[in-house]
Amino acid sequence: MGTGNNSFNHMKSKGRTHNFVIQPLLSSGASTILIIGFQYLFMRLDYGSIFANELFVKGIKSGWHVILSVFIGMYIVYAITNVIRWEFHKRKSK
Repeated sequence: MGTGNNSFNHMKSKGRTHNFVIQPLLSSGASTILIIGFQYLFMRLDYGSIFANELFVKGIKSGWHVILSVFIGMYIVYAITNVIRWEFHKRKSK
């Protein structure tokens, strides 16, 4: 991606929708899936496969709002970071 003007040109070529909507969604989705995957992996190592499956399904059903909150929180932070980067490079390129 590069630094300075090259970075802003790259951001402009991707567009605002990509920088403020698609990229944060993909990043927060991937991070959330990794967190859940590691949680399941460690539960499987600690409790065995059958008991871990039961605990994991119960946890997902009862704690879905926490997972959703983490996903939305990561999305908001990443989108705000991209807005700040966009404005910084826009002002710097003038």
